[in-house]
Amino acid sequence: MTIVYRPTPRVVCPVPLGTAFGLGEELPIRARDDLDPCAPPLEYADGRISWSGYSSREERDAARVAEVERKRLENEARTRRVEGLLAEERTRLRAATRARVAGCSGHVVISEGQDYGFTAPVAVAPYTEENPAAHGNISRTQTCRCGAERQILINGRHHEVSPWRAPA
Repeated sequence: MTIVYRPTPRVVCPVPLGTAFGLGEELPIRARDDLDPCAPPLEYADGRISWSGYSSREERDAARVAEVERKRLENEARTRRVEGLLAEERTRLRAATRARVAGCSGHVVISEGQDYGFTAPVAVAPYTEENPAAHGNISRTQTCRCGAERQILINGRHHEVSPWRAPA
């Protein structure tokens, strides 16, 4: 028994699926499948535009590219606007923190952060003195009730303390 392959001819629906035409309305001569590049173009008896709203695929594709570009530009503008607002808020909060730290009568340690390895000296002349014996072990961050912070280097019984600063 021999099986012979016979391709079926392409069937083109005279109207797009999912739409309804009333009595007396014009019907297209043939319809095009927009997803099939081999489909024939949609033509109307009176020469109107296709179902996609454009007279050609190229025009439709150009409009899609323009829409994508417009949305990209809108998103960039929105991102710039939000970043500007965030920068203003950060600046305002930093100024408020610096004012609070400057108004603190005497710093009191209320919390100590996690210990981490030594990275560099923390002393700032002429406010605090450097202690080379404290270098090389751990660093710790202390926080005051006003929000100011300072770093302390600890190596056994040797300590090196930085001045109080507003947090960055």
